[in-house]
Amino acid sequence: MSKARNPKQFTRKETIERLQEAKSYLGNKERLAFMRMNSVYLPSGYDPLLHESYFQAPKLSEFDVQCLIDSTKSLIGHDWKIDARFIASNAAEFVDWSFDKGAVIGEAIAIIFYPWREKVKTAKIATLWLGTWHHTPLVAWSGGILAIGDPKVKVDFLPKYIDLVH
Repeated sequence: MSKARNPKQFTRKETIERLQEAKSYLGNKERLAFMRMNSVYLPSGYDPLLHESYFQAPKLSEFDVQCLIDSTKSLIGHDWKIDARFIASNAAEFVDWSFDKGAVIGEAIAIIFYPWREKVKTAKIATLWLGTWHHTPLVAWSGGILAIGDPKVKVDFLPKYIDLVH
């Protein structure tokens, strides 16, 4: 008999798939460095055990989306190469090092994209909200480091999960 699924946690495989999808969506040619943000965002009133969540799950609040944007902005200009919290690896290694069996639903992860030959340069920065069982993952990202003014941060849903609430 198979073990029951933890409704509050993604499996290792599901966590890796969501991280890899963010890479495919934002920059398949770059290498990645990941950091666990230790932030969990869940829509108010969301309960993964309720059957209604499949067709009426509440949306993530504007405040939580703004927190993801602010997290991305805080990474602009951050020297991630000397920050021990960042792990430059592939998604599977990051999940193995940072999570026991998989991430908690609603967890946010910082991702730095850098060219494979130049670890010194940052190509893109992002904060990935892994979503829930009923919500598509959300990525707040900036393509390039802007030195002056308010940086432009785009917010997109990962297209692979478009059938979920977004």
